[in-house]
Amino acid sequence: MTSASSTNSTAADTSGTSAAQAGPARARDSHRQVREAHELRVQVEVWGTQDSAVHASSGGGRGGRPYLAVTVGQCLTYVYDFDALSCHLQTWREAAMLNRTVRLGEFGPSPAAQQAFAQGQDLTVVSHVTGGQPVTVHANTRASGRPVLIVTVGAVTIAVHTTTALTAYLHTWTRAGTAQEILEQPGG
Repeated sequence: MTSASSTNSTAADTSGTSAAQAGPARARDSHRQVREAHELRVQVEVWGTQDSAVHASSGGGRGGRPYLAVTVGQCLTYVYDFDALSCHLQTWREAAMLNRTVRLGEFGPSPAAQQAFAQGQDLTVVSHVTGGQPVTVHANTRASGRPVLIVTVGAVTIAVHTTTALTAYLHTWTRAGTAQEILEQPGG
């Protein structure tokens, strides 16, 4: 089960048409224009089993480059080089080591989180990463007294509530690590 929230600073769109309404090409152009004035950070809350996949492609990424598409739960990350892959893999390994002392449990989301899910909103986080990313891993305790691991890579923070969810992230990024040779192909 996944829940997401985001925070962002504002950037003016004076065109009168949102990037989403104008299609993917407009969205990319709009993103490039406001990159300096706009920052988006997302926090995703995860419990239990997460669907996952790793797809390696020898081309078709930004500038025709090879890439890895790594999906865990509602998070899709396009990885374009070894440094970006290494950041994710090392961070999830660090989270697994921290869990040896934190010892996440196996429980479902709080009643408040369950109510948010019942409202029928779904969100998928898509990020594109190149190069080293700022990372943090730390433990926290929720008001319920339950531990949570807070894992941040770049602009995405994952609040991991259960060992099953942590294992899904660790195993998926480990699988992505075994496909790193795709990133070493020409153009990568």
